[in-house]
Amino acid sequence: MQLVLLPGMDGTGNLFPKSLAGIPDVKISILELPKEGGQSYEDLAAKIIEQLPKQKFVLLAESFSGPLAALIASHKSNRISGVIFVATFLTSPGRIRLSFASKLPLKAFLGVPFLQRICRWLLFGSNTDQELFKQFLATIDRMPQELLVKRLKAMQSIPVFDEKLNIPALYLRATGDKLVPATKCEEFLDLFPQVKLDNISGPHFLLQVNPDQCRDRIVEFIERL
Repeated sequence: MQLVLLPGMDGTGNLFPKSLAGIPDVKISILELPKEGGQSYEDLAAKIIEQLPKQKFVLLAESFSGPLAALIASHKSNRISGVIFVATFLTSPGRIRLSFASKLPLKAFLGVPFLQRICRWLLFGSNTDQELFKQFLATIDRMPQELLVKRLKAMQSIPVFDEKLNIPALYLRATGDKLVPATKCEEFLDLFPQVKLDNISGPHFLLQVNPDQCRDRIVEFIERL
């Protein structure tokens, strides 16, 4: 089985935990989000579809890439065995908040120690390994401000999904997520009639902070396919 990973807003896949690479009989592929051109979900989906495996695969999307995975599934459902969503959404997690954030010099803010502590608490929780947070800061620092703004704006205009997708799906909800409201998982119940919802203790960066439990749930899902 091939597991294709779509990363969060940074688009690199640098933050995916190494433990995912050790799943037996599963080949892992990370598809980085295109940095050039339009950054709407429709634009990104068109480019990502060109890179998908020709054989059957499972798609995993975290955070920003949730709507992207749903959009890809709506176009390529015959090649997708299942979809795994992690701490994500299908409608904007907060238009006013995102609009405000897109107007701020976020990269400059992340250089301020006090604001770093707030960011760490929001995304990773208070007990996160400092090295993991440093890796996050370094990844964002390499991301052009213009690209960051475009992706924040993309989350304000997510496509509407009208037709149900009869594909096996798994939604891993972070019980301590301070960015994505708990009610967002209900959107997946409407779009994916076969979805299984799993609550896992952890913050928004669930895969990174609680990788072992996430890995176990992912393995169970793949084995059931």
